Amino acid sequence: KLALKRLTGSDLTLFEWQFRTINKGNQKSINLNANIFVEKLYPLLPQLADEKGGRIPIDLSIYGPGLNGLDNLQRKIIKGGTYKNWRLNGEFIYNRPETPDRYNILEEGDFSLFEFYGIEYPSAAKLLLIAKNAEHDAKLYNELDRFSEGKSMIKLESSELQEMVATSNPDKEHPVYEFVLENDLEEIILSGGDVDQNSITSKPSLRSINAADFQKAKKSAEINGRRGEEFTNEYFIHLMNSGKITSFNWHSNINPISPFDFSYVDSLGKEIYLDVKSTSGPFENTIHISFNELLQMEGSDRYDLYRVYSISENTAILKFANNLSEWARTILNILNQLPNGVRSAGVSLKPEVLEFGHEIRLSIENE
Repeated sequence: KLALKRLTGSDLTLFEWQFRTINKGNQKSINLNANIFVEKLYPLLPQLADEKGGRIPIDLSIYGPGLNGLDNLQRKIIKGGTYKNWRLNGEFIYNRPETPDRYNILEEGDFSLFEFYGIEYPSAAKLLLIAKNAEHDAKLYNELDRFSEGKSMIKLESSELQEMVATSNPDKEHPVYEFVLENDLEEIILSGGDVDQNSITSKPSLRSINAADFQKAKKSAEINGRRGEEFTNEYFIHLMNSGKITSFNWHSNINPISPFDFSYVDSLGKEIYLDVKSTSGPFENTIHISFNELLQMEGSDRYDLYRVYSISENTAILKFANNLSEWARTILNILNQLPNGVRSAGVSLKPEVLEFGHEIRLSIENE
């Protein structure tokens, strides 16, 4: 759950140096706007907070401004009876002796990027501080400023943040990469480890990845895979209702190890098989095709590949590459030259290897 908050003078009073030197009141907390924090991220929070006495303890990991690394603190999220918004509260955030002026650069209008962990209420959060006057934050700040369009607080999708990081291209040591781990870990998980190790280990955030983050990314990849199929299912319902196809079947919903996810019968009565490759990241992310999928591709009169990407809660984008039987035959001819007793689990490829069609915007209603 990602959110971007533009810091106000009152928010800055949570930092001891700003509280002492800038007269912006006695709030000593960061406001978390209810229209985003509650309505968009945690709609059950008001009820659950009542059960917890209006205080939600939170393990807070702070990064930034600039290239500053982890500062781990224990804080709480509260909403008092007279507060309009929820607040990240607790003791002052102090400069540590080893970084005596770390937080002093923060000003009104700078950004706080939150990643909250927890389904019904937050139990932990990462906070990245981005200062417009910090040398290593400047380009990222400009991207966030453009995207937020002056709003006080907004919800972010993972794909949106990934795109802004890619555009601004911060220094490779920048802690923002801690907030886009999902894309790189998804690559490792879906490939079974068949990735460019030099590329992966050159990213500081992946040098010491912990088991919790890895399991989170693994679960996220599974959810994205399922979600991509749900979007495709909705797409086929629309095609059938509009008379463009006669029928379709969602095979992997019944048999998760099926070498194809869907089949449909077109208006000419021809049956077509396809597999769905999903990612919350951009279209350019690597696609992984199993050996059994290649065999099915080769043996089918027509087998298509559906790429569902930039998956968010309610929207995604679809492109598809048609009729890959001959392409699969070429790949299998190469793989079949491996020594006896040796078999490849599959292949990994960049999407530009195949000829994909135009973008189709998908949406789905959450019940």
